Amino acid sequence: MAEAARDRAQAALARGLALEDTGDFAAAFDCFREATELDPSCGRAWRLAGNLLRRSGRLGPASECFERAIAGGDDPALNAFFLSAVGVGEVVAAPPGGFVAQLFDQYADRFDAHLRQELNYRAPQRLFEAVARPGAARHARVLDLGCGTGLAGLAFKPIADAIVGVDVSSRMLAHAERTGAYEALVHDSIEHYLASTEPAAFDLVICCDAFNYVGALDAAFAGVRRALRPGGGFAFTVELTAARAGIDLLASLRYAHARPYVEGVAERHGYLTQALVEVTLREEDGEPVEGLAVCLQRP
Repeated sequence: MAEAARDRAQAALARGLALEDTGDFAAAFDCFREATELDPSCGRAWRLAGNLLRRSGRLGPASECFERAIAGGDDPALNAFFLSAVGVGEVVAAPPGGFVAQLFDQYADRFDAHLRQELNYRAPQRLFEAVARPGAARHARVLDLGCGTGLAGLAFKPIADAIVGVDVSSRMLAHAERTGAYEALVHDSIEHYLASTEPAAFDLVICCDAFNYVGALDAAFAGVRRALRPGGGFAFTVELTAARAGIDLLASLRYAHARPYVEGVAERHGYLTQALVEVTLREEDGEPVEGLAVCLQRP
């Protein structure tokens, strides 16, 4: 009898995943809950139900699901990340390994349309405006960290002789290649690429809307300084938070950073601040999402 219930739970789980892929989240949630009722030890079903509750803003019930997922043997690091996003426990300093790549591989084909048509996405242009001030020089070699589908590369192409793009998602890179904005594209994480690339190879490093999926920034700032030529520039955006800890993991699974935190990391790694401007990055549910466009310089 127990084996039959587990089989029915797996069938409900499969139906839920298929419905989720079509965007029918209410029906998918019903299937995931059915799976948990048939097999209360099915950690994956608890996690999937919790994520749909998180997306709908029901953070308390979502946290209960993630805790049940851990108890059911589902990935503890992944569920701890989700628990942090709904406000339970300490802020997890970085996403679990492989999470960001999987997220954006799934998102790649609808990424540009979603940003432009639904979110009124402005981050690449706002960052470009912060860098391309009157009298600013062209840049021989630019590194685009977390380049995604190439929206920032297209924005910066008019002032760059060559751009190298780096992204952890191979499917996002396939879209970036079609833009024609890049001299080279590299499938790698931000941290690993910065640690392994040739030192002092770039005149400008940009990171547009990618630190939202990094978390703590010390390692990235150290790596960028290594990759920059003396006098080179480092320009990036972050989503703003007032969290006293300096970093917050939002229910959207994006990290936000406080202005004093960004200033402190820049100072620790010896950067000079050229510009730090509050900007609207995009809209979410019709409301503006505020962030910072930051321009630093390696002395």
